[in-house]
Amino acid sequence: MVNLNKGILILLFLAIVLVQGVHAAETYTFVTKWGSEGSGDGQFKIPSGVAVDSSGNVYVADMQNNRIQKFSSDGTFLTKWGSEGYGDGQFGSPKGVAVDSSGNVYVADDFRIQKFSSDGTFLTKFGSRGFGGDGQFIDLYGVAVDSSGNVYGVDLSNSQIQKFSSTGTFLTKWGSYGTSFGQFKWCDGVAVDSSGNVYVSEYINHRIQKFSSTGSYLTQWGGGSPGSGNGQFIRPSAVAVDSSGNVYVADHTNFRIQKFSSTGSYLTQWGDYGTGDGTFLNPSAVAVDSSGNVYVADENSHRIQKFAIQTVPPTTVPPTLQPLSATAISPSAGINSLNISTTVTGTGFKPGAVVKLTLAGQPDIVASGVTLTGDSIITCTFDLTGKEAEQWNVVVTNPDGTSATLPGGFAITGVVPPTLSVTAISPSAGINDQSISATVTGTGFKPGVVVKLTLMGQPDIVASGVTLIGNSTLTCTFDLTGKTTGIWDLAVTNPGDGTTSIRSTAFTLTLLPPINGTIIVSSTPQDALVYLDGSLKGTGSFTLQEVSPGYHSVRVSKIMYNDYVTDVRVMAGSPSYVNAVLTPVSGTSGIIIASSNPAGANVYLDGMDKGISPVTITGVSSGSHTVSFTKTGYSSASRSVTMTAGQTMDITADLTKTGGDWGDLLNTTTLIIVGIVVLIIAIIGVLLRKKKNRWDNY
Repeated sequence: MVNLNKGILILLFLAIVLVQGVHAAETYTFVTKWGSEGSGDGQFKIPSGVAVDSSGNVYVADMQNNRIQKFSSDGTFLTKWGSEGYGDGQFGSPKGVAVDSSGNVYVADDFRIQKFSSDGTFLTKFGSRGFGGDGQFIDLYGVAVDSSGNVYGVDLSNSQIQKFSSTGTFLTKWGSYGTSFGQFKWCDGVAVDSSGNVYVSEYINHRIQKFSSTGSYLTQWGGGSPGSGNGQFIRPSAVAVDSSGNVYVADHTNFRIQKFSSTGSYLTQWGDYGTGDGTFLNPSAVAVDSSGNVYVADENSHRIQKFAIQTVPPTTVPPTLQPLSATAISPSAGINSLNISTTVTGTGFKPGAVVKLTLAGQPDIVASGVTLTGDSIITCTFDLTGKEAEQWNVVVTNPDGTSATLPGGFAITGVVPPTLSVTAISPSAGINDQSISATVTGTGFKPGVVVKLTLMGQPDIVASGVTLIGNSTLTCTFDLTGKTTGIWDLAVTNPGDGTTSIRSTAFTLTLLPPINGTIIVSSTPQDALVYLDGSLKGTGSFTLQEVSPGYHSVRVSKIMYNDYVTDVRVMAGSPSYVNAVLTPVSGTSGIIIASSNPAGANVYLDGMDKGISPVTITGVSSGSHTVSFTKTGYSSASRSVTMTAGQTMDITADLTKTGGDWGDLLNTTTLIIVGIVVLIIAIIGVLLRKKKNRWDNY
């Protein structure tokens, strides 16, 4: 019976080895790349989003160029659209892009989502600036579309996911700031699988969370402390899902792409730090086409790379029962401030093997995440933090208690302080009416580091709330309110030694977008009265300033003309136009404008006194009329006119001065008489004086 049991155990062991020997390894190989830093066709300034349609066309959110570019699957430039601004089809630093099953393109644009056709024709938009209300956003970083056309927007600053219909109708939202299930710290990527499950990447929490289509929490992976092991992340920046439900994560500061099952089981990874093919300087976005090809946007090398899957056909490895040995470990050294993933090679490894580093007088360092590939390869992770800097032995122990040792196989070294440098800030732009949270990356950051934005001739903008994440990443807050617009330098200064690293032209500060618009009004005739929403605003042609966005009523009015009334749509920062051509009032009367030369004549209409010229006579009935002019010293004049309904008629009479009439004669006679009287009085005065003189002589 004992021999029988032993035989059964041997058969079971052989079956396990045979099953483990049948495997298919996934690898991804570089296919092509395109892009460089610039503003030309096919060039980028921080590509922050990428998406692929059902035909294999690739759409890229070109953030600092404020545009969307479209390419074929091999990187051939097809078209582009967009410019800086907040009008329809303009962008304020677009960060995410998605495509639905009909080829419509959705763009995460600052505080709104814009929808376009596949050729860039503007279709609609939804969203407004606000602090987490329904349909309100502060900083949209990602967008995704499910198979039913529902749209998901991920708001980094509000720590929320919001869901809309394809036309922009708000449906639901979830999330708040924090580290618990369903909470977020800098949620920056979103994707939806064919079942409607929603995957969200978190830049600060270093994890992926999975939700139902209504926002119910399902599971998560990653999280806790940042790390470089399989399934660990350092600032994941984007997420994508293929048709089989596999999940791809842009592991931003690990410079790699990781692939998982829909439940978070690690499958594979590729990438490293660099600018060569298949390497990255911070992957910022990832997308998968229907053939399984993977497209990666690399924000700091300003390019798109394409990768294809290569599956090694399943092979059967003949079972071997080799003795246990440990022959090598790679890498064979690490710094005593890190977790490090290693590969141990040898023979005779069995499921359940324990791997550890040993040094006399020190506690063993036991590996975690031990994974076997056959019986000759083990991958595992060691936490070297605070461990003794020395040559350590590598020991592998099988479940049956047998052990193999690689003496002095692994060297632990002390931390070498990195040189201070600053490489990037995200976001790299802001508006001068707000405070923003930013992430700064580089090397050699120390506790107490000072971070500021500098611009020649302007006071520095010193960051508050500086928090270090290791020595290569920090988060902080800048108060941009009222600061001068322009392109600012980023300066980081360590305490103590005062060393400073400067990243030139790192941050762009812009104005708050205009919130009101204008209405430019012109009228014919030009002296009409102009009313806005019932209030009189002026006369003639002029511009109505600071009109709030929305629909407004404009009325243009003039006596004897029909009112011109229209509704005008006003948009922030844009002019609207009203060209009012008034039509005369239809009816039975008209207007006569009567003038004379010289002015001041009495004017009569059909014998009725109408005033002194010039005078406007209104309500003149249709038909024939006589207009008469009289003025003292001038001959009278009259005009016969025929009036039609609604007519305005100008009449001018030239009056002739009359000569030699009685009035002139009377004036001449009066002057003669006055002269004679004066002469008589003078003579009488002379005579009286002579008479007086004679009496005086007596």
